[in-house]
Amino acid sequence: MTLVTTALAAVTIPSILFFAGVSDLPGVSGLVRMSMAMTGVALVPMASGIAFAAWRPALARHLVSLLDPVSKVVFAVMVLATFVQNWGSMMDHLTSVGPAVAALNLIALGLAGAAGVFLGLSVEQRRAIMVEASLQNVAVAMFVAGSLLKNPALATPALIYALVMNISALIQIGMAQKARVPASGV
Repeated sequence: MTLVTTALAAVTIPSILFFAGVSDLPGVSGLVRMSMAMTGVALVPMASGIAFAAWRPALARHLVSLLDPVSKVVFAVMVLATFVQNWGSMMDHLTSVGPAVAALNLIALGLAGAAGVFLGLSVEQRRAIMVEASLQNVAVAMFVAGSLLKNPALATPALIYALVMNISALIQIGMAQKARVPASGV
């Protein structure tokens, strides 16, 4: 799911920006350049990891066991640093942007849940897809705003979404944990 949405984002985001008249994308060359940058940053590492895991599965599993804890710490530090750096901007825009990003998150959860029902997935599978759908593409939005459009202020909605999505993911995880507890409470 992440691979598909990231691949689509490399085309859909530049296209939407182009048709919206964003002036920093001069014609088709700007669209192609943005798509290539997004592909390079997101899809090349994913494809490389998939290929390596297929080529050397035992080594890949070993490296994952070593690097997974480190990557989680690095990711947590990056997220916390981003929130600390941008807390003022997030709070300044929370009332104007917050309802839209909360609606986007709820729509993502609802569509993912409906897709899971349509596909006949179990409750656990639907919940996993709902969490995954709600956690999508904040990093891509921040990369586009800061690196490609050179306007970090445009990342503010993504940062607010990151806050909202983590709250909704924690709620989903809490609901899953509660559903696992036997009726006796033991």
